[in-house]
Amino acid sequence: IGKGSNTATYGNTSMTKHIFESGNVGIGTENPNVKLTIATSSIDNIDVRGGHIIGLNDTPSDPSHAVPLGYLQDNYGQLLPGGASSTWVINGSNIYNNNYATGNVGIGTNNPQTMLTLGNNGWLSAINSTNTGHINMFRVNTSNQIEVGGPLLINQFQFATDSGYNTFVDMPVTAAATLDSVQGYALRVDGENLLTIYSESNGAGGIKNKRIGINVTNPDAADLDINGYMRTQGINVKSFVSAPGIVMADTLGNLSSSPGFILKTTYVNDADYLVGATDSIIAYSAITTNRTVSIPDSLCTTGRFFVIMDQSGSSTDSAQIIIDPAGTTPIVGNSTFSLAGPYNAVYIFCGKPAGTPAWFLL
Repeated sequence: IGKGSNTATYGNTSMTKHIFESGNVGIGTENPNVKLTIATSSIDNIDVRGGHIIGLNDTPSDPSHAVPLGYLQDNYGQLLPGGASSTWVINGSNIYNNNYATGNVGIGTNNPQTMLTLGNNGWLSAINSTNTGHINMFRVNTSNQIEVGGPLLINQFQFATDSGYNTFVDMPVTAAATLDSVQGYALRVDGENLLTIYSESNGAGGIKNKRIGINVTNPDAADLDINGYMRTQGINVKSFVSAPGIVMADTLGNLSSSPGFILKTTYVNDADYLVGATDSIIAYSAITTNRTVSIPDSLCTTGRFFVIMDQSGSSTDSAQIIIDPAGTTPIVGNSTFSLAGPYNAVYIFCGKPAGTPAWFLL
């Protein structure tokens, strides 16, 4: 240890030991060329247990002074700044896998099969806007469904090209849903319901009272409940007796159908009236004196009927309706009647009791 004429030697007990600050220490070698030189050996050179090596983590002044990481790299992977041989590369604020053509990343799994594989039922999250918590974005749950953890803001939704019949939205209902509880959803614009899909739980894992509402939150008893006006050129109505028919409206709002008939209501304001081929209900909005309703022979076909009513409720016995056959078809019964009374209406229908057409009044 040290050098000079007073260097301590083995077996010399009379000589005072001196250690000079300019000397080097050698272990297993007679020629130490640095402060501490340990000769190559087949056993471990340094065994530090229960303590720390001070300064080991300091940045070396020369790359050759760094602690070798070959063993750590071979056994625990590589995470190095740059270099084509590194598995993981740090480049500024970026970290990437250098084997991007074939390498995969696994989080929650040690066997990733794709470029990024997440463990089952684990959320992928992001910090919220106030930096006070996190928002769960999505996960694959235990039912192998892609589950979204918050409101989904998208610009456009579309199905795959030529994908055939698709289910747009489905909401399973189980027996855990309370009987009669509402089960459905709504399409909204600016927070207002435009289209409501409505049903109620039947308490056994199914639904009942299936309805659709337009501009309503809770559709009424009808299968289709519209809060507003409907404009259409035709409605295909399923007949319970024969083939479906088409219901159409003309520019005046009059309805007609093929086949079948529509109970068209015609409003008459205190005037005589000639019944038309499409009329079914003649409603007087006012009647102050006797008025004549004429019915052409051509309208008397078996089963044809009309209703004449006082919508105003102002009819009196002095303001009566006079039925004029306007042809040769006879009237069975009194042809003059009053609309005053509890029903404010009279029914007129065509029949052929003896093979001859006639009008009957009820």
